[in-house]
Amino acid sequence: MAVTVSEKIIVKDIIPTTSRPATPGISMPRVLTPRRLSGRYASSFTLVEMLVVIFIIGILAGVAIPRVLEARDRAETAHCASNLRAIHAALSMYRADFGCYPLADGEAGDDPSPDKTIPGMGPAANGSWDGVPLILYQLGYIAQKEIFFCPVMRRLAGDRYPYFRYAYNAGTSDTGGYAAGSNNIENDEGKIWLARCVYLLPEETFTPNARYPFPHKNHSAENVLYTDGRVVLEEAKHRSSIP
Repeated sequence: MAVTVSEKIIVKDIIPTTSRPATPGISMPRVLTPRRLSGRYASSFTLVEMLVVIFIIGILAGVAIPRVLEARDRAETAHCASNLRAIHAALSMYRADFGCYPLADGEAGDDPSPDKTIPGMGPAANGSWDGVPLILYQLGYIAQKEIFFCPVMRRLAGDRYPYFRYAYNAGTSDTGGYAAGSNNIENDEGKIWLARCVYLLPEETFTPNARYPFPHKNHSAENVLYTDGRVVLEEAKHRSSIP
């Protein structure tokens, strides 16, 4: 359709311009386009600056990682102590019901073994000591089998964790029962230990070359449960020097 002269629209009269007239003596700022940004700034992040950033990150990591590991160690030590308190409650209830503490388990596995001991296949101290009895789980005094293990030893032992159950201060019926422990727990003087994370140093076991760390305090200590319910964090010692 033809457009008359009167219908012609001059665009510049309708759409206002966004630019302002330049003020004499004042230059308007240049708008940095993406092309200018890439050309002006992208190349300014030099190798030296990158190395400085990496160096700062390394310093922060060096400060943070030990704190994280220390916090994890405290949390796992507290978790272990909680397990031992649950074991003490279970042993106390068993003793109230049956008039004595249960005998130990002498073989690693998922079932109670209070009547047999297999050297090197025991449930504690890498197979070299008797373990807290699973009869406590079977009779419902303890709800979860994970409570029978120090969480650190279970993590560190890997596939051999069944041989790192909490050590128990008693034996099986075929090895002398309560007299098989380092103390007779039936004396119940409050100074006798009931259960502990590891008990034996590696050189005291049936496999002295199979090295393993103690679980707590930078691998130098273990939690020890006493007959009066105390849980004490103690340094690893030779068996003959432990009361």
